[in-house]
Amino acid sequence: GIRRTAGIFVDVASRVAKAKRYARALVHPVAPVLDATRDMVINYNKTLKRLVDASPDLVWLDFFDGFFDGGGGFRADFELDGTHLHPRYLD
Repeated sequence: GIRRTAGIFVDVASRVAKAKRYARALVHPVAPVLDATRDMVINYNKTLKRLVDASPDLVWLDFFDGFFDGGGGFRADFELDGTHLHPRYLD
């Protein structure tokens, strides 16, 4: 489930950060682009953030809430083709 896969990600990312001798590695949240998977992505990111915050090797990039419009939907200006995140989200 979510806890297991997020845990695997954090374990591997922590090992990579240590092996590369990074002070800390940055973790980007999963983008909630698809309507069909948005609730799962929201739950996944909540779990992933908790695990990343508990890791001394990782830093959570805390901008997930910025993906949403005022009504809780995905921001139209961040849509590219209905499946992918538009690069303008980096602006």
